[in-house]
Amino acid sequence: MCKLNNKIILAIDYGTRRVGLALGSVHPKEYATLVNNDSLIDNINRIILNEGVSLVLVGDSKRSQGEQSTLHNDIIYFSKLIQKDFPGAQIEIVDESFTSSQARLDLEQSGLSKKEIDSRVDQYSAKLILEQYLREGFQK
Repeated sequence: MCKLNNKIILAIDYGTRRVGLALGSVHPKEYATLVNNDSLIDNINRIILNEGVSLVLVGDSKRSQGEQSTLHNDIIYFSKLIQKDFPGAQIEIVDESFTSSQARLDLEQSGLSKKEIDSRVDQYSAKLILEQYLREGFQK
């Protein structure tokens, strides 16, 4: 079991078009949605430095039969790029199955417009990834 020890955790909901981010230690908060383009890694590296992040969670979902997602190899590669720039940072691939659908449902129930939901769903998904990690007591 891993103790929090005031670690700042960055949770990432990786997608081919957008990447949602959440940040926190005890109380996760939505942080940003970034466009998945050539500057993505630089932008994430800047956030890691500016926010003092020591643990990065990258969500990876499984299909209903437990098979790897179609993005699995992209997520592994993406994680390795972050690790290359921050060899001291702890990076974990965590299950994020159904967080996007749960995020959309939660945001719809909050009364937001479709446009607001679309702009926040990825970062809200990242927040759910971080909340799940904290709830499970940091166990792998």
